[in-house]
Amino acid sequence: MADWYGSSRSSYFKVKDVEEFKDFLSKWGAEFISKETEQTCNGCIKCLKGEPNNRCRHYLKRYAGECKGLSRKQTLVGFLGEDSLGGLPSYCEDEDTGKAYEFDDFVKELSTHLEDGWIAIMMEVGAEKLRYLTGLSFAVNSKGDVERVSIDDIYEKVWKRLWGEWTRCEY
Repeated sequence: MADWYGSSRSSYFKVKDVEEFKDFLSKWGAEFISKETEQTCNGCIKCLKGEPNNRCRHYLKRYAGECKGLSRKQTLVGFLGEDSLGGLPSYCEDEDTGKAYEFDDFVKELSTHLEDGWIAIMMEVGAEKLRYLTGLSFAVNSKGDVERVSIDDIYEKVWKRLWGEWTRCEY
């Protein structure tokens, strides 16, 4: 029987305290990543797409075609899965108490590190040889809300629409 091997990573996002976030990732065996970015303000993105906000102090410049939007430089962080098989962090044990923690605990704790209004998106893909393929995406916000999407969701969609006969992508 073959082993499952995968790759996983997150999007980049803003956290409350970078050092505490690094400690959190270390505990879970994930690799810290970061990047400097220049991000256009969300309100400016809407304005540049033709939905000007007349309360913006740069409204007249935009109206005259002189405003290119406000942007700010910032450091965003994320992580790479680092377990032996390449998946998302899914197991951690407290050295003092011996208590085991699983993926749901990881996601719950990750949400507490996110700066208000930010979302972390995580993706994991893998395969057991080519017997079957897996792919999962998770999004968690700073409030702890979680969304999950799997590549296997296609089976439910096909079943509900009754397009015709089909088989699973596996042997």
